[in-house]
Order: sequence, then C-alpha cells, then structure tokens
Amino acid sequence: MAGIYSRISTQDNHSSSMKAKKALITGATGFIGKHLLVYLKGKGYSIRSFIRERESLGPHDSSDFEVFLGDLNDRPRMAEACEGIDVIIHLAGLAHVNNVDGSLLQEINVGGTEKLLSVAVEKGVSRFIFLSSSLATNSHSELTKKMGYGKAKLRSEEALLEAHLAGKIEGVVLRPVNVYGWGMRGNIASMMSMIQKGIMPPLPQLDSKISLIGVEDVCQAIVLAIESEVAKGKAYLLTDGIRYSVSDIEKSIYKVVGREPPSWKTPRFVLYAIIKFIGVISKIFGIVGIRIPILSDISSRTYENLVSENLFDNSLAISELGFKPTTSFFSSLPSIMIDHD
Repeated sequence: MAGIYSRISTQDNHSSSMKAKKALITGATGFIGKHLLVYLKGKGYSIRSFIRERESLGPHDSSDFEVFLGDLNDRPRMAEACEGIDVIIHLAGLAHVNNVDGSLLQEINVGGTEKLLSVAVEKGVSRFIFLSSSLATNSHSELTKKMGYGKAKLRSEEALLEAHLAGKIEGVVLRPVNVYGWGMRGNIASMMSMIQKGIMPPLPQLDSKISLIGVEDVCQAIVLAIESEVAKGKAYLLTDGIRYSVSDIEKSIYKVVGREPPSWKTPRFVLYAIIKFIGVISKIFGIVGIRIPILSDISSRTYENLVSENLFDNSLAISELGFKPTTSFFSSLPSIMIDHD
C-alpha cells in the first residue's frame, strides 16, 4: 500500500493514548480543505486526504496525515482510501467558477459524489459530511438555473439523504454561504485585488445585503456535524450572522489597503457594461488557455451578485449544532489581505 499513499509526518502534539477518530477529506487541496486539515489535526483527528496530485497540498508544517492519490472516477482508489475510515468530509468537485460546463458538473460534482457515497457504504463508513452550498437552497431561481452549480449541489444532497433514510450511512449536509479567509476566491477576492492594485472602478452606492462566513467557522461547523447525534439526516445553512452591505465591504477594503476611496461613484449602467466587457474578455482568454487570475472570477452574473440581496438564516445550526460564529469579515480582512493577489 506504500505505492498508493505517502505519509507526511511532523511532531505530534497530541497524546498517543487518545483514540483518534479517522477522517477522510476529499478536496483537501482547495481553499477550505487546506484550512480543515490543520483544524482537524488540532482537534485530535487522525486524517487521511484523497487528492489528485500530492504536490498541490503545499506545506503543512503542523500536520501529520495520510495522502491517497486518485480522483472521483477512480473507484478502486476510493475504496482503498475509505478503508478503516469513520467519517468522510466531502469537499471535492468543480468549484463555483465561471463558464463551467453543465455536463462536467453532472459528471464530477454529482456522479463523483454518488460514487464516493456508494464506496463509503460498502466500506462501512459511519458518517458522511457533505459540504454543499447555500446556492442549493436557491437552485430553482433564474440566476442559479443559469449557473447549474446550485442544482448539482442539490442533487448530491438528495443522493446522500436518500442513503441516510435507507439506513445505509449517517448523512449530514452543510450549506455555507460565500466563505472568506486567507486564500479565498470569488468576487470579493477579485475586488480586494483590484482595489489593492488601484484598478477597481468605484462601485455605485449599494444597499444590498449579503451573508458571509469565515473559513474557521466552516471548520468549526464540520466538527460539530461529525460529533452531533441531532445532525444526522439534516441540512444546515452556515453564516456568521452578520448582514453585510456591499458598500461597507468596499469601504473596509480601501481602509485596510491604505487607499482613499474615490469621491465619485460609477453609475450602475456603466458598472454593468464594465463587468460585461471583462466577462467577455475573460471567456475569450479562457478558450485559448489564458487565465488572468484577477479577472477570472468576474462574469456577467457578478453584477447580479452585487446588486441583489443574498441573506440566509443560520438559526438552525446555532440551536441544533451549537454553532457559534467567532469571526467577521471586517475583523478577518487584515489577515486575508496579507500577500493577497
């Protein structure tokens, strides 16, 4: 089995007498996954990751975990990775990015989840934690229909909860809203980079409110979902409980980077035209294999995200899981901006 996985070892600060719960993380090389590896180790879990490329893990100086190489179409490797596992935290799949092909979402995000779930049942895994998205709750909205990402997440949720109801495995679904933290991606990350570089057009006055959540609080919720008896068969929305205005987010970024915000505001129709143009250019570059990180997360739907209300309620996670958000975007922003580009 040495050819299938390798062990990354450093000093273990936990008692060797503690019987650690064995957790398998898929998508450990992603934004949330990298944070979760460190978080779970700090909670005393024995960790195994299932990833496509070992090099993409990067350094984890305080971690000690197993690495299995494979993908969500590789059933034999998944079976080996699930051997002796108590709980799976499934993060892997195509990210919520622009221009994702619908058939790929079905094949990887839905089909891959179903394959992993089937293997987990065969191997006697006790619990399966699926990190879904708040978009799954809006999968029938016109905006989400265009993206397909929320619909794919919902289908994966349904597969897990059906297996749970059949008594095959304990399933828990977590639906985080947009996640902030060091290494974050998406529209807000693009805004931070553009403001930092001095190329961000000033936004109109936007009173629309959105929900966000910190990556450390997502990790907290995952641990609660692993341990909770009440959580079995449930789906929980995750937010930090704060109603953020887009204009306040913009102002806070200017403050942290030490720039004065412009005294003028871009008219909405001009902003729409700028975003539309960037989206078209980014798509053309993508077709020929050129990716510009600062522009790649911007598309025509970025405007809709800026001007639309996007609020969610975390009360069920608080009352049933004992979830207690500990961070805010504003308090986390200085650390997020360190080496951000």
